Amino acid sequence: MSELIGSALNNVRYFNYEPLLPRLRVHAVENTAEEFKAINLLKTMMKCQYDQVADERDYIMNVVFKRNPGLFAEMWRSPSTKKKLDRYIMLTSAIAIKENNQSHHVPLDELQNARNLVQAYCSLHPYQVIKSVRLKLRTMERILSDAGMNSQILLLIRDPRATLHSRSQLPWCTKNKQCYTPQVVCQNMLEDYVSLKNLNDLFPGRVK
Repeated sequence: MSELIGSALNNVRYFNYEPLLPRLRVHAVENTAEEFKAINLLKTMMKCQYDQVADERDYIMNVVFKRNPGLFAEMWRSPSTKKKLDRYIMLTSAIAIKENNQSHHVPLDELQNARNLVQAYCSLHPYQVIKSVRLKLRTMERILSDAGMNSQILLLIRDPRATLHSRSQLPWCTKNKQCYTPQVVCQNMLEDYVSLKNLNDLFPGRVK
């Protein structure tokens, strides 16, 4: 459902699917240290500050190119976007050539993997949509309270029976108590519902 909503927003959106998965290879973030890292990473991405993402090449390859093939294809689909990116590529090539004292252009595939290209494309969009299932809703207070972002949160809740049925197809999930135990799944849903009410009081109209 979340992928469908992201796709429906068409050209005004930069849809990022599960950006926490390559960096935090767990089903759910359970400790304060991991929550802090996850929230900081999301905030950095929401501000298109990919130049501040550590291990940027490996991370962007996973997030944009491997896990978000639709986003990568969209980067080159629109003629107007292609024109802007082509201009950026020429500028980046000139800078790279000057810095490295090279006499040839930087290959396009290298530029496509660079964080600056993703940052430039991200900056073209007035809105971003990020899907994440690895953080509890209560942690979103840090994002909502950031004065530099006009963010909104949409909580999607699925019938837990359907959720568990889908997860039964994932061997790694069926071995994980947090991922596949009905009581835990339902308790997490209940906690998110309570957090929804609390966040609505703190940030009216921004959490649904």
